[in-house]
Amino acid sequence: MKNVPVNDKGEIILGDVFDAKIWAEEFMRIKAEKNFEIDEGLMLAWFANAIMAGYDYAHRSKKPNASEAIYGFCAWITCRKEVVTAGSSENAAPWAELAKQYCEQNEFPPISDNYPNNLTVMNTYPPCDYREKTK
Repeated sequence: MKNVPVNDKGEIILGDVFDAKIWAEEFMRIKAEKNFEIDEGLMLAWFANAIMAGYDYAHRSKKPNASEAIYGFCAWITCRKEVVTAGSSENAAPWAELAKQYCEQNEFPPISDNYPNNLTVMNTYPPCDYREKTK
């Protein structure tokens, strides 16, 4: 059998499996072990769990690209009750804390050692060099 997640009793954790063959094998193993009757309710429960495991797997494995992450952060900010202001005369620390929370919640990797030198500065008026503000 493929490498599948198991609990401390050696039982397959089906919620973490996205392989129909393993689900079928586990169904047959449990049926033989428990000797239960197969009816519509059992099949409905089994297939509903299999479908949701697939759904959860698909959503767990999707990571947004950089643009989607930025837009997602903006959407998240607009849904919060607390107001946070931005601008050259504002403290950036609250924004940095919010960005950190958002990244952690979405399981994004931490910022690299090359930050902020790996970013491109956009032209602004008046000119603003964020690199000076991060030192």
